[in-house]
Parts: sequence; structure tokens; C-alpha cells
Amino acid sequence: MDSSIKGRTDGLNWKANFKEILSEEYYQKEIDQIFKKSWLPIGHDTQIPNPGDFFTKEIPGLNLSMLVVRGKDKKVRVFHNLCRHRGFQVECAEKGNKRAFTCEFHGWVYDAQGKLKGVTDEDNFDNLDKDCHSLKEINAEVWETFIFINLDENPKETLHEALGELAGVYTGFFDRFGASPLVRSEVDCNWNLGINAFTENYHTLYLHAGTVPDYQGSPVNPLRHLPAMEILQRHGRYSTPNNPFHEQRPSEKIAYSKIPPSIPTFVSDTTGLPSGINYDQVEGWAFDVVELFPNFVFLTGRDWAVEIWFWPVSPDKSIFEIGLLLDPATSHSQRIAQEFAHTLVREVGAEDLSTLEKQHKMLKTGIVDEFPLSDQEFMLAHHYRVSREMIEG
Repeated sequence: MDSSIKGRTDGLNWKANFKEILSEEYYQKEIDQIFKKSWLPIGHDTQIPNPGDFFTKEIPGLNLSMLVVRGKDKKVRVFHNLCRHRGFQVECAEKGNKRAFTCEFHGWVYDAQGKLKGVTDEDNFDNLDKDCHSLKEINAEVWETFIFINLDENPKETLHEALGELAGVYTGFFDRFGASPLVRSEVDCNWNLGINAFTENYHTLYLHAGTVPDYQGSPVNPLRHLPAMEILQRHGRYSTPNNPFHEQRPSEKIAYSKIPPSIPTFVSDTTGLPSGINYDQVEGWAFDVVELFPNFVFLTGRDWAVEIWFWPVSPDKSIFEIGLLLDPATSHSQRIAQEFAHTLVREVGAEDLSTLEKQHKMLKTGIVDEFPLSDQEFMLAHHYRVSREMIEG
């Protein structure tokens, strides 16, 4: 094992048993013991800056429909998007602003705090107590603009405790960014494979040769070995190597003359940024990759961040979401330049997606049980260790 890997290195299994991981039995254990007990990010509070602002979100694999709203008291709350009368969706729009939410089925009305305020023909109900029929609330907390939920009615730990070593190292970093629309697609692969694809650097030399061929490494580090790697209690992170000899394409030069550069031109100076950015103070730093277990990955550069989710739908299907966070544009030229960056991130992400369905299909043949992992794939080894620890209790 590479001696530069820091943190929880003991007890790692450097082989992945995908025959077990892709089974229906294992998947159900993941849902029950991991997803229904973990703090899961679902969006940003910057999406709902004003009282009455809301958005809805569906996670089919968790049988979950949510209404996320900022109340009059400015607190962000997350509710099951389910009317307490006959179970219809309270809100069908994707986003908006409302003082109250009216169920389209029978007209029951709820305020932005989830309280039942109006019942059609209320006298026709026998002793209906409106106070006992508020929207069902989901445990939610906000960290650095991210809204997290926990489906356990009595979470075993706070969000701060779950974040562990990462809780205090990004203070204010995400506040600067504007809300970014997510690209969402359904992929015929297990969610683990999706997360794995974005938490190792081993593939970049080959898979991204078409979009960002020279964005990492250099003649000194041609195989793009990671300069910093760390295994945390539950999560993991690494830093990637900049290529000082990167040659900008004409479109890239134009775009990054208008806005701070992101992929594939990197700025290594992190002066004034919180300690979580280039956390090991790597010279020739490009960006960091962080896995928040179980299903969220974010990348952080000098002036940008990428966010990636893989939501489970079934053992053989997942929902992929990706977005690029940038400073709000202040001119039309900046907005056009940002579209270049958004498009490039989507194209790089599409290259990663291109492997997943083929990989899943071949793994499902069961011809081989176990597969070896390299030091550069340490986050995969840690991911499956944490999964097993949570499943086994």
C-alpha cells in the first residue's frame, strides 16, 4: 500500500466482490441500513432564499417525494410531499413561491411551516384535529448551503457528527456560488459503480483523452499519481495534480478571459480559502475530490465546485445528477463563458457514464467474483468497508 495514504488505512480489503454487491439481497440491506440511516444532501438552501420559496424532489429508490420549503421564520424544512387526507401529492410543481400549499385533490391547505390550516367542509369530519394532521416532517439540517435529510425518525448522530473531520473546513466556501441546475439521467447500473467512477483518478489518462487530454499530470507525473490521499472515518478525499504544460484551446482561452478558470485550466493559489480546499497544501494542485458517504461526491477548485449524486433505484439502475457551481454572472459575456464550463463538465461526466452500463452488464454475468484495486483506487476500498460496517452494525 502507498505510504502516502493517510488516515484509516488498517483493515482495507483491496478486492471488490461485485457478485455480492450487485445482488438484490445486498441492495436491500444498503437501503435499510445505509440510506435510511445516513445524512443525505438533497440540494442547497440558496435554491430557496426567501420565505415561501420551495422545490420538490423525487428519489424513487427510497420511495420518497419531498417538499422543501423556507418558512416565514426563514427556517428550511423538508416534508413528505403527501396530503394527510388521502395521500395525494400536496405540491406538483418543481419549484416556486407560495404562502400556502393547497392539495389539488380535495383542497386541504398547509402553510409554509407544514401546519394544516384549511379543510374543505371541515364540519363533515368527526372531531378532526388539524394540529394532528400537519405535513410529516423529515429530519433536516443545513451545512455550508447543502440541505441534508435523515430518514431515521431518531438519528443516531447529528449532521455535524456524521461529517466528522470535514464539518468545519469549508466555512463560507459554497456561499459565494449561485444556484446551478442539475443534469439528471437514469443509468442502467448499480449506484456503487457510479460513485466509484468519480472517486478514483486511475481512469483519467484514457477515458478523458477526448475532452480534457492534458488537464492533469505532466512529464514528471505521466500516470497522474495522486499527491494527497486521505481516508477519514466514513468519508474520503484526495487532491489531483495540475499540468503546468496544459495548452488551452481557443474556446477555452476566450471563456476564461471572462470568468475565473475551471476545468481544464486550474489555479493552484488557494490564498484566503478555507482549509478544506487543497487540504494538504499540494504544490501544483488542480482540484480536490471528496466522497461524502454514501452517494455524494464533490470536487472543489480555486473558484468552482462540481457536485455529483448517484441515487439508487434498484440493484441494476440508478439516477445520476451533476452540476457545476460558479460565481453568479454579472454580464452577458460572463454567462456565455459559464456555459462553456457547464458544457465541458457535462461532457466529461458523460464520458464517465459511458463505461457504467457496459461494466454493470459484464459484472452481472458473475464470471468473476473479485476484482483487484490499486492504491490509486483507495477510496473504493474504503467505500465498501464503510458499507459493510453499516450493514453489519
